[in-house]
Amino acid sequence: MLKKLNLLLAVVALACVVGLAVLMSGAQAREGVVFAGKAIEVYGRGYTLARLAQLAEEVGHPEMFRYDPRKREAMANASLIIHGSLTIGDPADPKLGETLLLNTVVCGDLQVQVARGGELGVYHSVLQTVSQVITEEKCSRGYYFFADGALKAADSRILYMSGARGKTVTANSQADLERVTFGLSDDVSFHAYYADGARLALRDCQFLAEGNFGVWVEGSGGAPLRLVRCRLSGAEADLKLSGYRPAAELVDCQFRRGKVRFEHESGTATVKWTVAVKAVERGTGKPLPGVAIQATSEGRGASETVRGTTGPDGVCPLVLTEYIATPSSPAGGDAANTVTPHRIAALAPSGETLAEKPGYAARGAHGSVTLEIPR
Repeated sequence: MLKKLNLLLAVVALACVVGLAVLMSGAQAREGVVFAGKAIEVYGRGYTLARLAQLAEEVGHPEMFRYDPRKREAMANASLIIHGSLTIGDPADPKLGETLLLNTVVCGDLQVQVARGGELGVYHSVLQTVSQVITEEKCSRGYYFFADGALKAADSRILYMSGARGKTVTANSQADLERVTFGLSDDVSFHAYYADGARLALRDCQFLAEGNFGVWVEGSGGAPLRLVRCRLSGAEADLKLSGYRPAAELVDCQFRRGKVRFEHESGTATVKWTVAVKAVERGTGKPLPGVAIQATSEGRGASETVRGTTGPDGVCPLVLTEYIATPSSPAGGDAANTVTPHRIAALAPSGETLAEKPGYAARGAHGSVTLEIPR
């Protein structure tokens, strides 16, 4: 009974919000969507591009949002503000990917905004402008992209975005991005504004700006922004850090050491690499599962100890720090900021060293170490 009452209250609250928006703006609404001027506000949940186009036609404004089912392509002449949920493409079927074209006229006249509490899913799909123009100006004809709510995307491209004012993720954001390209951006491709890295997962992504910055970390909302197997590129900096105590972790990432920029006198960028440690039986090469592996730093920088256990294939991946970039040493040339080399050892349950490799330098992806353990 209580659940039904809560559901009823939620429905009534949604209706009140939509009704208030309509009354205040003279807009038109259908279901949980409000069409007002240059904005389409999605308050309900479970919407798709095709459904938005259908609703736009039903309220007599097909020019605001159209959808071609043959091309699986939508064109928006209005901003999309998502308070509820919208899914573009299908997470389970690459053949059902879609394209959303934003018909911008000047920089930032259209936006894609995920409001706090809203959800946007993008799968096997493309978001880009109709014009597809990049100029030398800081702000060309791109759209602004804000995800103040939840953003989930995979195998997709978010292109021709203008990062001049957009804050891609904020302190309220949750994001799960895998194999997503933010590219052809005119200023910055991905702007983390006081975001909490613990609420964000970014893997195998590309952040490629035609303009200044590939990734911009402004301030800190908690844990560092963690990028795993990502590529960063910008004309002025691949990674920019500004604001109060910004922090980033780059794990197995592609970037240029000379293109890390600190705007103020605080912040860190920790560069890490994965090494596959394999434990085998000496003489036979037989993989040994369940072996404890430990790596201990030997560099002059911060001390580090990383532990793990070999799997069924005898392999234990460890993520080791090469160096910590700081405002005084952004390229990591200062020995005091260098954590590697590491001593990597296989340990018996008693803590006794079974085999070891000292002096392993964690510098680059695809590192591997084999430890031969006596029978």
